[in-house]
Amino acid sequence: MHPGTQFPQYKSRDNSPPTGAREDERNSDIRIVSELLSQLPEEHPASVSPIDRHSRVEELLRTLLAEGNDVVLESESQDLVDRVQAKLKSPTLQANASRPPLIRVLSRLVDRTGKLPRHLFLHDIDCPDRRTYGLGKGIDIFCGTLPRQGKVSITHLRVFRMVMPSQRLGLEKSFFRQAVQWYNLSHEFVLPFLGVIDVPELGGICMVSPWMENSDARQFLDKRVQSGDLVGSEYLKAVNKLAHIYISDSHNALIGDFGLASIVEACGEYSTSLQGGPTAWLAPELIEPEKYGYESSKSTKASDAYSFGCLCIELYTLQSPFEGLTDFKIATRVLRGDRPKRPPAGDRGMPDSLWGLVTRCWRENVAERPTSCDIVQEMRSFCP
Repeated sequence: MHPGTQFPQYKSRDNSPPTGAREDERNSDIRIVSELLSQLPEEHPASVSPIDRHSRVEELLRTLLAEGNDVVLESESQDLVDRVQAKLKSPTLQANASRPPLIRVLSRLVDRTGKLPRHLFLHDIDCPDRRTYGLGKGIDIFCGTLPRQGKVSITHLRVFRMVMPSQRLGLEKSFFRQAVQWYNLSHEFVLPFLGVIDVPELGGICMVSPWMENSDARQFLDKRVQSGDLVGSEYLKAVNKLAHIYISDSHNALIGDFGLASIVEACGEYSTSLQGGPTAWLAPELIEPEKYGYESSKSTKASDAYSFGCLCIELYTLQSPFEGLTDFKIATRVLRGDRPKRPPAGDRGMPDSLWGLVTRCWRENVAERPTSCDIVQEMRSFCP
């Protein structure tokens, strides 16, 4: 691989509802967001040009979000992106029913205009050390420092340096959508998203989040196993506690890097050359939706259950499911009904109770897979 390598045209997964439902949802979202933006005080935020009239806001949104419309109003589109983001961060809107329409509209605006909210751009980040601390799935992680924050993680998609300029736009738009969605998530078990930074020498925009000294769950567990701190029943309890990616100083699991692996995977040729890439965690109906009567590869609660089963295998073996196989070979095996093998017996062997849950998560019939509530209840029953 080298800069300028020609990849297949980037295509994101089709996560859209049917055309009629999508149109109704968009019209409803535009009405709700127009009303909300018309209520914003002119002085908040100071950097955003005020759009006083509700009708003007609605007109701009309909123009920018119209299907097949190539008109992008440069200054006004940036103002709208900034105002929607400002409204999302308003204290009065936390846990409010208006948040989903605002997030959907913001994601569509980012996709249509290729603009991020100006508030997301960070400055004065120092990153003298260009060693990569996280390497894999097409993602590099660098350590830097940010005033008043301290050490931060700078996440970069390696594929940005490799795609042709004509293919970069679609990749950037998907990256931007993931950025605004992550930025607007707030939960005790979600890794905070601080913003973005433009690093030309790395190929463009990078995501910034707090630095996790304990790294990700696999590396954390690997260190504890090697030190002899984690054996037998303790290991099972750790799996229950560390069921996601990054591990905080208090040893809580924090979800982060939303959607980045799927962006890398969607770049076609690049991802198929990877070993143990995102395909290892995909349910069969996401790999070949037509075979199972689906129109798209949109993730569902049932496919999330399948991925949870794969995560359990990873945390017990400290290896990716189907370790050593390319994505193409993994997909072929999954579609013919193969699943990862049960971890071997011993101090770190997977108990029958958890293995039973994992195998139910992998059932071909999505209706037979456990729900997220089922999984939580079962995990609590054997991880008190």
